[in-house]
Amino acid sequence: MPDKGVNEQNPAPETPESEGQESPKKKGLPKWAILAAVLLVQVAGSYYLQKTLIFGDPATAVEVKPEKQEKGKHAKEKKSETESEHLSTIMIEEIIVNPAETAGRRYLAISVGLLTEAPEAEKLFEDKKPLIRDALISLFSSKYLDQLSSIQYRDTLKEEVKVVVNKQFSDAPVKGVLFTGYVLQ
Repeated sequence: MPDKGVNEQNPAPETPESEGQESPKKKGLPKWAILAAVLLVQVAGSYYLQKTLIFGDPATAVEVKPEKQEKGKHAKEKKSETESEHLSTIMIEEIIVNPAETAGRRYLAISVGLLTEAPEAEKLFEDKKPLIRDALISLFSSKYLDQLSSIQYRDTLKEEVKVVVNKQFSDAPVKGVLFTGYVLQ
């Protein structure tokens, strides 16, 4: 005769002694060990990339053939020498404007160098400097913040500066534009 206090269908509740025992499941690596291994692999990979790609050793870098390197170097030097011999730079010092739709909370401080071939460029530009500054202030303040912060847009902006300044003269004396200072705050 079965025991009256024990029900065969419902086993006895677990006691605190049986809770402390491990289950027969297969136990894997602890989570902290897996995280440590992943972190170690990431650090090693970062170190490798930094050493090889970013701050590579010049001794291990692929060398360019000397003859091609010299030809390219001389051609660049000749080009820059001829450009610098014929071009003079007229500086338009720091123009400060608020970009469009910033409500005065942001500003652009920019210094512009105008490259010109005109031999009498200093006098030409000195006479028209207030008109040039006004045109540049209008141009820069009409630009939106996303345009001014885009590095790709700066080449377009240089061309726009060239066009705006050349409109102040009967001939087009400005051949190029340099941004010698560009602070967007």
